[in-house]
Amino acid sequence: EVVLVRSHNIGIAVDTPTGLVVPNIKAVQSKSILQIADELHLLATMARENRLTPQQLSGGTVTLSNVGAIGGDYTRPIL
Repeated sequence: EVVLVRSHNIGIAVDTPTGLVVPNIKAVQSKSILQIADELHLLATMARENRLTPQQLSGGTVTLSNVGAIGGDYTRPIL
């Protein structure tokens, strides 16, 4: 089933001392690239400090991850 949504919330996988978490940048379609970068930095910092709220961890429509940091050369995306 394909679900169309009006707002795009991108989840960003963040490695933390307690494990992987995926906070969401909300309504990215209405933000500039600089606003998205600022929010990404803030969410990553909050994740590493274990200060994320349930709202920041819910509602994602797409998730981005990077296996290159752990030596991965390729991956298969799963939707």
